[in-house]
Amino acid sequence: MLGHKSIRTTERYAKVTKRKISKNMQQVEALLFDNGNLITIAETKALKS
Repeated sequence: MLGHKSIRTTERYAKVTKRKISKNMQQVEALLFDNGNLITIAETKALKS
């Protein structure tokens, strides 16, 4: 947090939008899950190779 009293002020300065958060969460989900199954760190590294 940037030290503002209100999270809304921080969000405004950080240009946080619901659309951006949603897009980022979809990217995280795609990295962590494969057909609904959690992928381990080792499997993730193997996929990158």
